[in-house]
Amino acid sequence: MLFNFSRCYLCREKILKQDKIICPACFECAQKREFLFCLRCGLSQCVSCENLPEFTRVMSLYPYCPEFSKILVLAKDNNDYNAQRIFYELFYTSTKNFLEYYIIQNEIECIVLSPLRKDRIVNSAWHTNIFFHEIISSFKIDSVKMYQKISIFYPHILNHTNKTSVQNKIERVNAKRKINKLEMNWFCLKRNKKFNCGDYKKILFIDDVLTTGNTLKNFINSLPEKINENSWELFALFRSPQGD
Repeated sequence: MLFNFSRCYLCREKILKQDKIICPACFECAQKREFLFCLRCGLSQCVSCENLPEFTRVMSLYPYCPEFSKILVLAKDNNDYNAQRIFYELFYTSTKNFLEYYIIQNEIECIVLSPLRKDRIVNSAWHTNIFFHEIISSFKIDSVKMYQKISIFYPHILNHTNKTSVQNKIERVNAKRKINKLEMNWFCLKRNKKFNCGDYKKILFIDDVLTTGNTLKNFINSLPEKINENSWELFALFRSPQGD
């Protein structure tokens, strides 16, 4: 059901078009924050790509700013339906256009979505893996052959881990916690298949936010087999520049 609003959900200004949750000014402001991704390291402010040697490419679309952080927290942690609608309005088209082009052009064979903890799956009505899965599933409309060849894995974390989304960037950077080996179940979203990174030449890892890279280090450390060199690439929708 589509609800009509008389004021923008973000700035509270009046909305002339009743079929939108946010006003054109807020939408335009968000789109202006879009920047080009880096390929080891084309940006003046990067996420310290040298801390992620496991990935041959580290890409992102948006800098992680307070405005985007607020929307993401409301959507994921508070299950705020309006924030989820805003998230789709702001980021769906640009993310779909980039990922579809990149996956086809670079012949990605396997996609791994960000591992989720059990309580996140049970207690949250929405998370960004749903957003990414919907985007990837939409590819089959235009690129059936490409879509059928891609294996899509959805790892679930079984053992207890600290929730990092409630920590700010400084807390994450300064955290001295030991990187423990994760225990995970691997689910293939299209077929009953076990994950083996040696089966693929190019694997794309997709996450929502890249801050310190600790989550990805945990993930790589949990793999039962040694990863192949030059096989893993990373896409994060949001990038939190180090040193701000």
